[in-house]
Amino acid sequence: MEKKEILLHLQQFIDSKSNTEQNKKMKRTLAALENISESDIIIGDEPKYFKAFIECNSTGVGESSFGGTTTRRTVALDYTTDELLIIDGHIGAGVKGLQLFVLKAGQTVTYYRKDEIVKAAKQHGFNLHLQNFRDLNFTLTDHRLNRYNVNTTYGPVSYPIRPIMASVNDKGDLCTIGYVYEKDGKEYVIIEPEDITKAGKGGNSSGCAPWMFLGFLFPPILIVAGIVMLFKYYKERMIG
Repeated sequence: MEKKEILLHLQQFIDSKSNTEQNKKMKRTLAALENISESDIIIGDEPKYFKAFIECNSTGVGESSFGGTTTRRTVALDYTTDELLIIDGHIGAGVKGLQLFVLKAGQTVTYYRKDEIVKAAKQHGFNLHLQNFRDLNFTLTDHRLNRYNVNTTYGPVSYPIRPIMASVNDKGDLCTIGYVYEKDGKEYVIIEPEDITKAGKGGNSSGCAPWMFLGFLFPPILIVAGIVMLFKYYKERMIG
């Protein structure tokens, strides 16, 4: 697929959106897309897919209080997850590939990114310990994954779809603007730009600053925010 053809499809997308009512975000997005040239475009690699189950061992700690006495128990479990569908590579292209080459209209499937394998193993163990301790009238207070082993049952396989990325600002930040794929001997372009307005801003901000500012003006808000953040920390510490 030549980049000139991608630019042609991109311009058609811009023209179609320009004829509709736009909010501020769309206006900024279209302005950024207008400035994309051939040298800004990068065509990525095909994502890979595989299925696997995970053999795990984890430890859970539970507590129960009655009559002023607190009982604490520590339990280790061996368990195996269900078979998981895992995408290794560009997640947007991976999902689009499933829609184009695997799934029927309206059909959905649960998938995980490759870097979510450990998280999936922890979550499965967390749920098991949580239920086991609840059955005994205990509260789960801590959980950790001790070890795991990934057993591939299918793949890896790939489909002829690749992400189209482009540099959208002076810093060279890349955003996905669409996908190119091949089917029945023909090449096709899909223009589906992600939120270009967030390029380079990062996606891991905790959002603490606005809460702190409002908290100084309205102390009850700071108290509520603190409770929410503590709950998130407690949950993440057990799940990972």
